[in-house]
Amino acid sequence: MSIWAVIIIFIAIAMVVGPIALMRPSQRDQRLTALRQAAAQKGIRVRLASLTLATGQQALALYSKISQKADESYTPWLLIQQSLEHDLHFSDHWDWADAKAQAPSHLQPALREYIESLDDSIKGIEVTKHSMGVYWKEQRLSIEQIDSLLDKLQMLLGDS
Repeated sequence: MSIWAVIIIFIAIAMVVGPIALMRPSQRDQRLTALRQAAAQKGIRVRLASLTLATGQQALALYSKISQKADESYTPWLLIQQSLEHDLHFSDHWDWADAKAQAPSHLQPALREYIESLDDSIKGIEVTKHSMGVYWKEQRLSIEQIDSLLDKLQMLLGDS
């Protein structure tokens, strides 16, 4: 068998195996798929969203739960983790995305305690008319911990 025959066979094998290997999801993609499937099994909705941080736009996953109280709706607000601690912020590194859209004043002391317990991988807390959620970098925490954080947020909002 000549050297050219070996080279042609090698190229043919590479052309078949190469695309198949590229179609395989990376370990990171497999981990994210498992996280999101576990979240869905616990009734947590996951969607990819963009959040404006001090460092610019960042794509994050929003893990959220729908309100259990169908007859009530929340006043929408968004609390974002800032890059610097400042006295003008709501609490240390956390501040409102919109100064006009804040949590009701009677909830703010409990909300300050809540955010002190959050991991640095949580970048935002969002409350919409009928749901509450956390913007998460999908690292360091487990789905059980995210579920627990969302349950605590529901209790804080009086939705248990």
